[in-house]
Amino acid sequence: MNLAELDGKCVRITDESGDHFDGICAFDSAEFCEHEFGRREAALEIMDTLFFAGDIDGVEILEDEGGEFGRFRDAYGALERLVVEDGEEAILDALGFDGAEPEHAARLIRCLADDRGAVTGEIEALLQKLAAEGDEPIVREAAKAFFESAEDGEPYVFRVISNQVRFGCGYRTLDGKRQYFAWHGVPDRNDDYFTTTEITKEEYERIGEEYPFEIVADRATADVFRSRYIEDHPVLLEGWSRLL
Repeated sequence: MNLAELDGKCVRITDESGDHFDGICAFDSAEFCEHEFGRREAALEIMDTLFFAGDIDGVEILEDEGGEFGRFRDAYGALERLVVEDGEEAILDALGFDGAEPEHAARLIRCLADDRGAVTGEIEALLQKLAAEGDEPIVREAAKAFFESAEDGEPYVFRVISNQVRFGCGYRTLDGKRQYFAWHGVPDRNDDYFTTTEITKEEYERIGEEYPFEIVADRATADVFRSRYIEDHPVLLEGWSRLL
C-alpha cells in the first residue's frame, strides 16, 4: 500500500481494531513524522488525527456516487464524534480553521446537531456566523440546517437578538399552529416596558436573515427593529417586564 498515492483523496481507513474513519487525508512522510511526532513511520492524517502505516489494516477510496453526502456514505462518523468528545476548544479549532476541508466542517456541524449538549455559547455564535456569512456553501447550508432542525417540532421558541437595548422574536404554538411574534423593550432603570406583536412567518424569516446572530444593539438599531416589526402590528402583550 503506497500511502503517498492517497494524498488529498477521500478515504475510509480501517484500523487494526476494525473501526472505520472517513475523511480527506494528507500524506505525512516517515521523515516528517519523525521530526514532528517522534515516530519514523509514514502516516495518513485526517482532521489532525494520525494513522501510522503499521496501524492501518486497509484503505478504501471513497467516490461520489450521487448520494446525499457526496463522497461520504453518512452524515458524519467516528472522527467527528471524537472532536465533539474533545470539547469546545477542539470544536472551535476544527470549525474556525481557514484551511479546514469544507466537507469535514459540514460533517462536524451535523454531528453537533445530534449532540446539542456539546454546543456552548461560543460554538453557537460561530455557527450563527457560518450560517450567515460562511464562505463555503456546504458549510453555510449545514449551519443553517443546524438551527432549523433545532426549531422543528418545538412548541415554543424565544430568541434574544439584543440584550443591551432588548428586542427579539420567536413563536408559540396555539391550537396546533405557530404564531410568530416580535418583541421590544423600552428600559427604565431596572425594568423594561415590553411590547410583543404578532408578525407573519415571512417577517420572522426576514428577521432571521437580517439578524442571524445576537448583537449588542444601540438605541438607533433597536428603533429600526421597532419601526419594522412592532409598530402597526397587532399587539399580543405589553407591560412592565411582561413577555410571552
